[in-house]
Amino acid sequence: MKQKRIRIAVIDDQCVFAEALAHRLSDEPDLEVVGTAGSSVEALELFSHHEIDVVALDMALAGEDGLALGRQLLDRWPDLGIVVVTGGADDRVSEAVQMGVRGWVAKQGAIEALLIAVRGAAHGETHLPGAL
Repeated sequence: MKQKRIRIAVIDDQCVFAEALAHRLSDEPDLEVVGTAGSSVEALELFSHHEIDVVALDMALAGEDGLALGRQLLDRWPDLGIVVVTGGADDRVSEAVQMGVRGWVAKQGAIEALLIAVRGAAHGETHLPGAL
């Protein structure tokens, strides 16, 4: 029996990073990248056309708050797994976890950490770095 692939979206306003990450994630046999978005508007448009299991979400989206978008997505899709992928400070981890974020990965970290967080988020697990 073929295992269901995890459908993932990458939401980051740095287009080159988003496209590179999407390309790398699509190399994984159990992941299906459904698209990328650089803003809240683009993300909601993506969600209107695709079923998505997990979102790799940047905290800062060109003048927008990534966590505010995450909260909006969880209000509409409560089973969605959100993994924050950020290059910024970790001073909002507690807020993120309380709202339902299932993972937190630094952009400077290893891709393996992101893959563990994405797969865990798809199964309702929470993955945070030990330092947090």
